Amino acid sequence: MILRKIIGFFITSFLLMLGLAFLQYSTDPAGGFWGWFWFVGIFAAPCVLFYGMLISFVSDIVLNRFQLVPRAIYAFAVHLTFGVLFTFIIYSFYYTSFSQYWSEGGKLIFMCAAAGSVIYWGADEILRRFVNLDKVQSAM
Repeated sequence: MILRKIIGFFITSFLLMLGLAFLQYSTDPAGGFWGWFWFVGIFAAPCVLFYGMLISFVSDIVLNRFQLVPRAIYAFAVHLTFGVLFTFIIYSFYYTSFSQYWSEGGKLIFMCAAAGSVIYWGADEILRRFVNLDKVQSAM
C-alpha cells in the first residue's frame, strides 16, 4: 500500500505541475515553461505529499471493508471532499474575508485541489486494480 501511495504521489505531482505550468505559461510566458513547472512544483508537491497522501491512507483504512465498486465510489467522494476542504483550510489561515480570498487566487487553489484529488484518486485506483505492487513491496 505504501509503494502504491508513493507512486500515486509522483504521478499526481507531475501531472499537476505539468498542467499548472502549462496554464501559467500560456497566460504569462515570461518565466518560461520549465521555470513555471518547478515554481508550481515547490507548492503543489508538498501539498500532495503531506495532505493528499494522509487523506488517501485514512481513506484506504476506513473504506477497506467495502466491496470493490462501492469502495471506489466512496473513495472518490472522500478524496474530492477533502481536496476541496483544503481550499477552506488555506482560506482560514491567510484571509479575513472569503470574497478577498476568492478574488486573489482562491478559484485557482480550489480548481487545483479538486483536480489534484481526482488525479490522485484515479492514479491510486488504477494502480490498485491493474498493477500488483504487493509482490514488489514484499520483495523489498
